[in-house]
Amino acid sequence: MEKNETFRKFLYNQVALLAGVAGVLFGIFNMLQAPKTDIKVIETLNTIRDNHIHTIEENLKRMEDSNSKDSQEFRDRLTKIETLLNERLPANKN
Repeated sequence: MEKNETFRKFLYNQVALLAGVAGVLFGIFNMLQAPKTDIKVIETLNTIRDNHIHTIEENLKRMEDSNSKDSQEFRDRLTKIETLLNERLPANKN
């Protein structure tokens, strides 16, 4: 029985050693992989941010174009009103 018990202790120690080595190797692998994953996440977030900024810029451009058109129409109307007033109202002859 003593041989069997010695073999069990030896086997237990070897399995424990193997599990410890596997755990350390996994920890090292995970530590080396983490920066790559972080870089991918950061790149993805930057892409999303850039797309959002581009969308905002396009919306602002459309709004500016619309405001410019409205502003030009307003100036044209004011010019017409000024012309009509100058034609219809008598000039002061002081």
